[in-house]
Amino acid sequence: MILTCPACGTRYSADPASLGPFGRKVRCAKCDQTWMQAPPADMPRHLEVPPVSLTVPDEYRPGRSIFRFSGAALLILALLLVVGGGYFGRGWIVGRWPALKPYYELAGISTELVSADLRIENLVYTRPIPSDLVIQGNVVNHGKQSQPLPTLRAILATDNGKPLLQWDFSLDRSSLPAGEALAFQTTIRNTPPGFKRLQIAFVPR
Repeated sequence: MILTCPACGTRYSADPASLGPFGRKVRCAKCDQTWMQAPPADMPRHLEVPPVSLTVPDEYRPGRSIFRFSGAALLILALLLVVGGGYFGRGWIVGRWPALKPYYELAGISTELVSADLRIENLVYTRPIPSDLVIQGNVVNHGKQSQPLPTLRAILATDNGKPLLQWDFSLDRSSLPAGEALAFQTTIRNTPPGFKRLQIAFVPR
């Protein structure tokens, strides 16, 4: 690049890179004239941008957040499986390890489940007087072996299923041979007004 002094006309050869991207002041060696010399028009302009560092807190880092969420979800799922298995499989568990039965009883959980072969059939009720309710029916053993008989629970509820009254009653026998039926009857005094539904269910011992 050729630089020309605007005062005396002396010419100099210079490296354009020495002027920088925005030009610089130069001095004439002959007459001491100074001026602002711009770089050539076709010289590339470079803008130096300092690097930016951004620190993200641990709780907002996606990888760790997903890992923590997944870990918590897996832990909750494992606990639910253990608790559910211990509850719904309590009959099998106590059958394999009888020493665990007192721990279930301590927690108020019965380990004597009702056989699916026992069913409640022919359920009817009558009202000898408006305030009383007499419930009758049969417990039938459809299995091939004798079954222990559980307690029965009667529930009076509203039309939308809201319980109004419930009571438990025992049967006359402790077990029922295969293929046999046992009649039962229970009476409730002073039935609550508004009941529309009657339900009889087995209650594990």
